[in-house]
Amino acid sequence: MRFPKREPEIVRLAQDLITGLRTHPEAFPNSPVSADELETALVKYNGSRDAAIVLHAQSAQATVVKDEDLVTMVDDMKTAIRHAENLSAGEDGKLQLIGWGARRSRSPNDLPGQVGNLRVLREGKDWILLDWDEPGNGGSISAYQVQRRRRDGDGAWINVGMAVESEMLLPGQESGVAFEFQVTARNKSGEGAPSNIVRAVL
Repeated sequence: MRFPKREPEIVRLAQDLITGLRTHPEAFPNSPVSADELETALVKYNGSRDAAIVLHAQSAQATVVKDEDLVTMVDDMKTAIRHAENLSAGEDGKLQLIGWGARRSRSPNDLPGQVGNLRVLREGKDWILLDWDEPGNGGSISAYQVQRRRRDGDGAWINVGMAVESEMLLPGQESGVAFEFQVTARNKSGEGAPSNIVRAVL
């Protein structure tokens, strides 16, 4: 019999070991680690596990709030920049005073181009970090929409996150499920073509 690797199986074995040492002291005398010591370790682990679960949930919620706040800030910044562009009549020297520059000649009705080279940078038990390249053509980009679907599902894509940079961490993903991910670029004119698809089982 091999020592288990999965946490639930380790906990189950710890419980059986504690019960066995307590119930049959005559069969296992002078154990170098007593049942009481094992139970103390198990109680401590359970507390740490519960705390980790709470912190993970808080982290996931904090990430959602952070992303929403970032999108709001970006919208506000773009409003202020448009105002400055109007006041300066697009003069590059004045716009550089606020860390900006003259707008490139581009139709405001251009859809964004296709997001390229979507890839998985890192992944964990219930999270994944995606990264991609900005479109090489098309209109300016307001945000990126990250979508996911189950490989064994009905094929429908669902929105799972919005980013303004070309990467995104998605926490709180279901473990043991085969997912597919794609990303599209968006602006006020609409949505560009979806990126390539990446697959992962977390």
